[in-house]
Amino acid sequence: MAPIEGMRVLRVDHTLGDETVTAHGESHLGALVVVDAHAGETPLPLQKVVVRASVTGAACETHVTQVFRNDAASHMSATHLFPLPLDAAVTHMVLKAGDLVVQAETRPKQAAQEEFEQAERTGHRAALMSKEDGSDVHRLQVTNLPPNCDVEVQFTLVQMLKCVDGTLRWRFPTVVAPRYTPKHQSDHQPELPVASDVDGEKRGLPGLPICGTATDAPVAVEWPQPPLRLSGGTRLDLELIVQGAVKTLTCSQHAVSMELGENIVKVRPAGIATLNKDFVVSFSTAASKAIATSAFTNSEYSAVVVQAPASMVEASKLRLRRQAVFIIDISGSMGGSKIETSKRALVSALHALVPGDEFKLIAFDNRLELFERGHLVEYTDANVKRADAWISKLEARGGTEMLPALKEGFNTFSSGGAISRAGSIVSGVVASVMPGGSKPEKSNLPAFRSLLFITDGQSWDEARLVQEVAALRDASRDANGTPPTLFTLGIDTAVNESLLSRLARIGGGVCELATPSDDIEAIIMRMETDFGGSVLQKVEVVGSGLSLPYAALPGTSPGLFVSMNAMELYTGRPLVFLLRGGAGLSQVTVRGIDKNGQLVELMTPVVTVQQSGAASTEALFEHASANYGALFAKQRILYLEDVMMVQPDLSQAAKAEIERLGLEFKLVTSETSKVAVEKSTSVRDQSAPLVHVMQPVELPESWDQGFVAGGVYGAGPARRNRSGLQTDAFICLSGASVPPAMCMAAPPPQCAPAGGMATGEQCKRADVGMPPAKSKKKGGFIGGSGFMSSMGGAVFGARAGRMSAPRYEAARAAAPEGVCYEAPAEDDCEFEAGNALLEQEEAAVKESCFTDSSEASVEAAPKARKRQEKSAPKKTMADAAGELARLQSANGSFDNNSVEATCFAVLALLLLGHTTATGIRQRTVLKAVTWLSSQPSNALIQQTLQALERVEDGEPSVSVCMPVARSALAASAHKSAAVEEVLACVVAQCA
Repeated sequence: MAPIEGMRVLRVDHTLGDETVTAHGESHLGALVVVDAHAGETPLPLQKVVVRASVTGAACETHVTQVFRNDAASHMSATHLFPLPLDAAVTHMVLKAGDLVVQAETRPKQAAQEEFEQAERTGHRAALMSKEDGSDVHRLQVTNLPPNCDVEVQFTLVQMLKCVDGTLRWRFPTVVAPRYTPKHQSDHQPELPVASDVDGEKRGLPGLPICGTATDAPVAVEWPQPPLRLSGGTRLDLELIVQGAVKTLTCSQHAVSMELGENIVKVRPAGIATLNKDFVVSFSTAASKAIATSAFTNSEYSAVVVQAPASMVEASKLRLRRQAVFIIDISGSMGGSKIETSKRALVSALHALVPGDEFKLIAFDNRLELFERGHLVEYTDANVKRADAWISKLEARGGTEMLPALKEGFNTFSSGGAISRAGSIVSGVVASVMPGGSKPEKSNLPAFRSLLFITDGQSWDEARLVQEVAALRDASRDANGTPPTLFTLGIDTAVNESLLSRLARIGGGVCELATPSDDIEAIIMRMETDFGGSVLQKVEVVGSGLSLPYAALPGTSPGLFVSMNAMELYTGRPLVFLLRGGAGLSQVTVRGIDKNGQLVELMTPVVTVQQSGAASTEALFEHASANYGALFAKQRILYLEDVMMVQPDLSQAAKAEIERLGLEFKLVTSETSKVAVEKSTSVRDQSAPLVHVMQPVELPESWDQGFVAGGVYGAGPARRNRSGLQTDAFICLSGASVPPAMCMAAPPPQCAPAGGMATGEQCKRADVGMPPAKSKKKGGFIGGSGFMSSMGGAVFGARAGRMSAPRYEAARAAAPEGVCYEAPAEDDCEFEAGNALLEQEEAAVKESCFTDSSEASVEAAPKARKRQEKSAPKKTMADAAGELARLQSANGSFDNNSVEATCFAVLALLLLGHTTATGIRQRTVLKAVTWLSSQPSNALIQQTLQALERVEDGEPSVSVCMPVARSALAASAHKSAAVEEVLACVVAQCA
């Protein structure tokens, strides 16, 4: 194998249209180059990724093309590590080189690896796609790329989208974020391909950094973590087609353009997109809004959808008193907007509790921080104020050691009951908080015990965490045998879905994924419905001749089988069972246990789907085009992977079945791979050199560049130049010894210690500094990372240009020691003015292209996208509702038990569309109304409660509440300034 001598960043000289032109004349987005002994400098091989996804009902088929090009003088072998949706099944793959098309075959993993290496030795072009054990990371290798030649690898994946409250979400991940390697992991590292002899040299995985040890860093093992690129990006060409009558559509991380057709919507990025964040689209259709319990079969496979009946949803509002443990990640990767969003989520979840509840707060990096010494404390105003102050001081710093925090959380419940601050065992009560003001009723039922785990999930410790959580949950059962429930909330632009969804599944809860730009308070309020517990437990489907994907393996412990098959049905989150069989089936039975411990049975007729019929756009699951077989196999494989993690002694049996399923359904799994070899022609003489390249990946958007400079992937003083990028950074070469991702044991220093960097011949310094090339277009430039969109002739840059004098002074004042910014030039005034306009236009585009939290009408999108706001956006209705939620006291009142302020808040919330039964602020309204009902009655209280009753009976909130609100404001004694101001603002906007 020819050695890679080094890597450096090409300077961007000027721009042409949507692309950058490097100093060496290559026209593409990538700015990194490979320097090898034979070919000299050449750009990185991955040119672009093309994604074409189509959604019919809830079934999605996605076609992905990765385009590689070798501009070197030597033949090249390239490796690309990338994530895919956890529940997606890779069904097809082809290798294309010009007119040549080679279909991939599915082989056992080791056999596919050997076939690929044989092709590499003999000079044949080949591609190999494999999956890392128990994660969402996939590996694509192409070899023997001839000089000045393109090669395409195309693959197809199928998945069933999840539906929450009538909204479907399609998430396409694009980058493997740096993940932390915890201590004491030597017994839990994934199995990697055996080192093999290629070109006369022993080597293992090409291009993997060998993790070294930083000062006070955890012990590192080898993980499939790709190296980082410090500039540029690989182009993402993406299009999503949604078939059916789309009602609403949002995109949380990209500005998008849409093309509307008859019963079809095409969604694309509005500007340049690269592989630096997940592409997330949420949408609702007529079918998704009307989902109900149903069953379909094509005789060979069946799908059963279980939705909570309305009667059960109503009964679930009887609220158990809660003992809530909140765990928040404050590790280094949470820096920037993520930690602030996480803190807002924690505050929102805390303030949603009610008097009588208890809570515990845990913050972790590679240390634990406990509020009130880790005791459960009562939900009182004094405790909530102290908790708010404690949360506000949290900052991102060290490594992501999740297990100690989870142990601390579960141990809260492990002694037969939760220990309160006073040290006594807490007995359970049931609280029925109703608008009429009834007080909590005592009961012998235990409190509902839950944990909310807020993190970005960036850890390689998946197998151990899943195993430990299963054991901890089992050891924390109460006197009735009920374990606590674990909910996970992932916040990142490139979240680790694999880990967080598995933890929630094993923990009996639900997983919610969010981005830092999402309305996190709305998401927490949505989860609040789940925090009360599931509607049905231990849900199962019974039918003649049906084979469940959760059938137990021989040797499975009874406790494990019950725990892992205890499917939980939550309000608004339908369960989808994919089963084998169904020929001649006319009816299935859905069974479950309700909150009272009673057996519930739902008889459901089965609809037979005609194989020759066209896909229906009017139903979520009734269409013949759905690949039920692959989806069934994928659901079974996910279950088997969970079993391997929770009960390792079953690993061999589970792996054997995964391999059998992979070969039967021709899927890429942890035990099977797809390999395509062009056997007709050898393109490289065996004596000719072969350069091996690991494709570097971008740092996910919103991650702090200082995080990298702090000793993770490099070291040295972090200086900023005109582009806003670090000028003293290191890019690690193939085989270099570097610290593992996120291995800081303390807050990341600006100058990393000597032990935290690659030294000597292992690295070569990379000059990543470049002055921005000013665009001829209005006020911006192309290049860097960040929000980019084309709108009204403007180009939205990444804010990497030179700063104006005010920005410069502010940045310099806030910069840590060792970080400096170049002073602005006199001619930057015009550039800064352009950026100010861009910020306004960017906000307008984000709003009009459905990147905010509100649901926008698709029909209004084209007109909305043409707006260009010339002033800063005003406070929105969602902002007003969130502000009221934050102002509410623990007992439900506002402004220190002010009747007037509490009535103002209820009226404002009613005008904003929130009642005790609708809207994301149901809990806020319910708490306020309960408190008002307990106060001596007066005219304002009566008018407010009557307004609530009329609105909940269906009368328009504006016509009901506006007269009351105006009258109350006119008669106000002005003692509740904050709440009064919110109500006045809402009244003005409603008018």
